Amino acid sequence: MEENKFYKNADLSKESEEDFKKNVKNSFSTEDFSRQLDLAMYLSKSKFKQVFFNQHNKSITVNTFDKAFLMSSAFDNDFSNMGIYAPLSDMQANPKMFPNINLKFMHIGDTITFQKMKYLSIMDRRGLNVKTHHAYKYTYAFYHNDKDSFYAGEFGIGVNNPLFEVDLENEAKKEIINTSLLPTHFCLYPGYEQNFNQKDYWSSQEVVDDIKRILISYNIMMSMYYEWTIYIKEKDGMGFILPIDSDKIKECFETSIFKFEERKRVIHFVRDHYRKKPKISSDELSVYVKRYLRGESKVIYKDFKTEIIPPRYDLNRVKTRKSITNIFED
Repeated sequence: MEENKFYKNADLSKESEEDFKKNVKNSFSTEDFSRQLDLAMYLSKSKFKQVFFNQHNKSITVNTFDKAFLMSSAFDNDFSNMGIYAPLSDMQANPKMFPNINLKFMHIGDTITFQKMKYLSIMDRRGLNVKTHHAYKYTYAFYHNDKDSFYAGEFGIGVNNPLFEVDLENEAKKEIINTSLLPTHFCLYPGYEQNFNQKDYWSSQEVVDDIKRILISYNIMMSMYYEWTIYIKEKDGMGFILPIDSDKIKECFETSIFKFEERKRVIHFVRDHYRKKPKISSDELSVYVKRYLRGESKVIYKDFKTEIIPPRYDLNRVKTRKSITNIFED
């Protein structure tokens, strides 16, 4: 295989790795979720540039991260008041539960980043030098304060089944590490290989970060698969996904974020029931009605489009003619 050569963006050519880490530190100080949502929408209009260039890579734009789940440091503060809650749970999801993960999220914390984790099928891996059970395309973008831009890149991550089958805390205490638990990198372009030092990678912080990225992505996927969400998108911008407590969906239309001129009946499930046929008095002549969706899910207010999205778990179990956004598709 031929080596895939990368060329650093000229914007960053004179910037050391240490300086880059300083410049991508989050300089916006707010713990209020509403303001962080405003910040996310504002920053999503920034320019997107590549960290590295090569002869194969495609441009990574804001649309790459459309329908990103918004993760912020405000989760533990005011989410209970808004009916919005953090996605991670104690149970670890895995590829057996979600074989084709395609998840995007924006994290506002020490840094401001967009991230996307997409599972590569057997067909997607054709021509790639992948030797692990599972392979992912990981796409990222860091917000750079001085340049008011996001710098983006992508690479392949491969992992094996044992990563999802053992207690990682106990494994970390062992003197000898089981290398089958550790991820590896691979080139995303067929016929090329990546200049990659496996030994240096396994002894670096990056291997820990990659494990966290994969495990967290699956747990976010699990939460979003079973829960109601709201997709909010500004005109000519990207949209964000917010998890929402189904009992408080109506309240959202009265909050500062979700104010609309026209009140509509909110989308909801109608449980299965029996309905009598009209003009027939006999109890035996009734019709069984399966569980179904009713109500409005989409509202447009000025420059904002908002859609309330039922859990994908429930949508897979009812028939509906409604056009509902699939948050797990590009």
